[in-house]
Amino acid sequence: MSSRPAISVGLTCALLFIAALPAAAQDWAAFAARSVRADDPILVQAIADGDFGQKALICGAIGRRDDPYAADVIQWLLERNAGTARAQVEILLRMLLQGLSDPARGAQRMQSAVSENSAALASMISRIDRWTDPQLKSALVRLFPLMPAADVLPALLVVGSDLVGILESGNGQIPFQETGLAVDYLSAAEAMKAGDAVAQCAAIAGLSREKVLVDRARAVARAILAP
Repeated sequence: MSSRPAISVGLTCALLFIAALPAAAQDWAAFAARSVRADDPILVQAIADGDFGQKALICGAIGRRDDPYAADVIQWLLERNAGTARAQVEILLRMLLQGLSDPARGAQRMQSAVSENSAALASMISRIDRWTDPQLKSALVRLFPLMPAADVLPALLVVGSDLVGILESGNGQIPFQETGLAVDYLSAAEAMKAGDAVAQCAAIAGLSREKVLVDRARAVARAILAP
């Protein structure tokens, strides 16, 4: 019996697969932006094979695509978050999470992102004391109010403690990126009605030299304590 039909079918499938791939590196962002979770094995391979610019384009586009599922990509990146690659991996995770946690996308989209990626986000939360990128922490903290408080409160308090430490060591000054993290931390603490965070809010208000941050921390502490 001839094997030609089987070979023909296999070749046709291979050609269709190749045709579905982007033709050039600059097309990866567009491909990722319109992709769905079934495309993630292709995207993970492209992240693995590409230079940092390509990796960043793909991760940013995955965070913004209509399909909110990104767990496979997040877990793949987490497995490589070690040694000299750590700084780059944190940037890639940040670019992905900034799309998933963007308030401009709407509360329903953010809730879908939390629901679809719960296990991957839990892995990230468990490592929050090791993240060094404040913008990555901000993107993660923005999702905390959409998660069970018991699961995220310890991580929220870790972030608050770090912010207080930065203000103490900086004599009330805080770097710009950490200011953004502080604002997201305060917003999450208020939305969660996190009573355990009141002392940290008070410390931020007492230590900071930035009036906007002082006023916001005081308002959050009052809102948490309000009946």
